[in-house]
Amino acid sequence: MLSLLSNSDFDAEVICPEGALSSYLTMQGIPVHNVRFARFAFYRKPLWHLGLLMRLYLIIRKSRAEMIVLNLDGNVPIVTLTAMFAGLPLIRFCRFEFSAPRRLDGWCWQRTSAVICPSKTVYEQFVSWSGSSNQNSVHTLYDPCEVSERPNEAKATGNDSQLVGFVGRIDKVKKIETAINVLAEIRNKGVNASLLIAGGGDGSAEADAYLAELRNLAEDLNVGPFTRFVGPLSHK
Repeated sequence: MLSLLSNSDFDAEVICPEGALSSYLTMQGIPVHNVRFARFAFYRKPLWHLGLLMRLYLIIRKSRAEMIVLNLDGNVPIVTLTAMFAGLPLIRFCRFEFSAPRRLDGWCWQRTSAVICPSKTVYEQFVSWSGSSNQNSVHTLYDPCEVSERPNEAKATGNDSQLVGFVGRIDKVKKIETAINVLAEIRNKGVNASLLIAGGGDGSAEADAYLAELRNLAEDLNVGPFTRFVGPLSHK
């Protein structure tokens, strides 16, 4: 996302909470609107949801946006309604594999102008429950290929040293354990690979527990010595 914003041929403004990302974008000269997102149930704090909708709508109208790109897991119904009220197309990133969502989630997904999936697996799952009518508006970001289709010179051998990296927030929804499982698999095939995980959690007990799970998984799969956790990185 940062690369796209830095080298784009269009003007972009970002709505996100205060933090390292907000500071970095501001340093790059990208207009940022700091908004605190939270996961309150609507019936618990309906006025908060209404206030968020109004603020998002005012930001979008003031910026004269022509489309909205949503890369967010929470508060999706509010953003979807905002896009509808503003009469703007909504593009969403469908980042992870998931089962058929709740009725409200499905309603939101089906009101997007386009959906971008990170892999063929996510694409197939999305189309399976959303219906073939949406298939033309669903796209795959990365085109997969079988290892057998790669040229021999591109394949790693036991003499190669491969470093795989993950940089981001330590959060269970990111499924970082996938990288550890893949590391174990390719090392079992004789590839001298290691994994670098750089990032921190939000300080919650859940984030700390997930980090402990990742460390334990690496040990259980005998790749602990080849998995390095370096903690959060400064945006500087």
